[in-house]
Amino acid sequence: MPHDEKPGPDDWRLGIDPADRAHPALAPAPVLDAPRADERSARRLERPLFVVTTEHLGWLLVAAYTIVTRFAALGARPMFPGEAARALGEYALASGGPYPPPAAFGLGWIGLAQIGIFHAIGVSDFSARIVAALGALLLVGAAFALRAALGRAGALGLAALCAISPSLMYFSRSGTTASAAIAFVMVAVALAMALARRPTASRAAGLAIALALAIGAGPVGAIDALTGAVALAIIGVINAIAGGNTVLRIRVWWTRRGWLLVVGVIAFVAVWIFLAEILSAAPLRVPLAASLAPIFNAAARPVLSPPRFYLAIIGFYEFAILLAALAGAAAILAWRVRSYFARWSLVWMIVSLAGWTIARPYRPEFALGFVVPMALVGAWGLEWLHQFEAWEIIRYPAAALTLVTIYVMVLTNVIVAAPNASEAAWERRASLLWSEPATTIQTPAECARAIKMAGRGATAALPDDAPAVAWYLRALIAAADPASAVVTVTRAASEPQPDTQTSHQFGFEERWKPGFSKLSGAAAARFFLTGHAWSEVEIDDLAIEVRAPAPAAVSSPTASVTPTPAATASATPSPSSTPTASPTASSRATPTPSSV
Repeated sequence: MPHDEKPGPDDWRLGIDPADRAHPALAPAPVLDAPRADERSARRLERPLFVVTTEHLGWLLVAAYTIVTRFAALGARPMFPGEAARALGEYALASGGPYPPPAAFGLGWIGLAQIGIFHAIGVSDFSARIVAALGALLLVGAAFALRAALGRAGALGLAALCAISPSLMYFSRSGTTASAAIAFVMVAVALAMALARRPTASRAAGLAIALALAIGAGPVGAIDALTGAVALAIIGVINAIAGGNTVLRIRVWWTRRGWLLVVGVIAFVAVWIFLAEILSAAPLRVPLAASLAPIFNAAARPVLSPPRFYLAIIGFYEFAILLAALAGAAAILAWRVRSYFARWSLVWMIVSLAGWTIARPYRPEFALGFVVPMALVGAWGLEWLHQFEAWEIIRYPAAALTLVTIYVMVLTNVIVAAPNASEAAWERRASLLWSEPATTIQTPAECARAIKMAGRGATAALPDDAPAVAWYLRALIAAADPASAVVTVTRAASEPQPDTQTSHQFGFEERWKPGFSKLSGAAAARFFLTGHAWSEVEIDDLAIEVRAPAPAAVSSPTASVTPTPAATASATPSPSSTPTASPTASSRATPTPSSV
């Protein structure tokens, strides 16, 4: 088109004919050489296999932290009377010795597993606590299985709360059944949520098996399973009243899912019979009522007020779980979290707190029965807070709270893990978890000293109410005549006696029942930061005398394999609690200042 002519309407629409355009010459396609060997190696070795997200890193840190804190130096803390009593009974069975009366010692499937561990890796403080430590790992695994029902942030928060809990760590490093029992309760919860998402026969059977193992593990599992069932019934009644057509809905559910209930009942009964009849011979069976009787026995209830005792454990040790649980309860009650699982978690926490308060148990390990339900509600709180934009700010105080909790955990489980009888009266440190007798760090050393002086297999006369001493002197055999025993262990008088080369007196157990009337703000701060007790600490003394061994005693052929009858007798704790020293002259109270 000439430049002096105006374009018409058709010219603007059609534009320039593509045929009139000049096309640049196309460059020839390059000839690609075969890849060199170093290029092939780089392509193969630099290929990403897995992308690590923040969630993956969090789970790896929680798992590694749990493994290290539960298994590192697992046998360093002395065996306390309760765990020593259980270990002695299991050791007696593992070595072929006489078995304690079944009415006083409940073996259970955990005891059978512990006997197998003794046979596999030997008898020691470490091996006696492996089952409890594995229970802590199983608890973290149950939290991971709840990711779909709880939310990814909530499940990770639940695992982290359980991993850094001072009380959970303390009892997962002891030879008690509470850690494994509460772990299987949480496994049952995870399987129940998986069953609700996709009903299958395998999940129904797995749920029944987990419940059977939780109930068979001990009173903590049995009562928590019971409180969980009560909470489920309460939620079911509320939904039935609110929804209407209750009978029709039950009939529809039974028609569609009734076979799952049948499968679960059959699996539960089969596992229970297998544990009670096949794995355990008739003398080993202990009714469930016998293990639960001490909890509801009014005569065995403690002088210490359980509500205040529980509040002290939560306030001094489990404050992170408490704050998270308050946030979770607020979210659920405010209808910010709309989930039947969340409502059941809140009701379970309330029923659990009420149940354990009514039961009024004496043993501190039963605190795990309501700490874990509180952690579950706290996980809902963390999942709710994580949805806010303000989480970018909330995470900093949450991290600071985590560091403070870890400090308390180190203080409770490392610095003040066991009593030290050599501490001065005004510097006495204690733990709220020592309301039962706690073995001092001097006891294993003094028992090893006695064995070194007398020789393995020497005769010994031991008291019946000192299972920890019997555990550390298990290399000795019982003397037919206590007067002729090479090693004589007796409860000593309250006044220290002069030590000689053959006799030594020391404090072997401490017991602290905190007097809350003496608690002040300064004393509470000092206890929180350093572990110093604000009221009197009771100390029980023991005297070990080693005489010249008789030739027949040293040459006994069964000295290394047969546990002492005294040790076996001391492994039979009374139904109400673990063996404790009676308040005789051998018990002395150590006054401590009530303030800084």
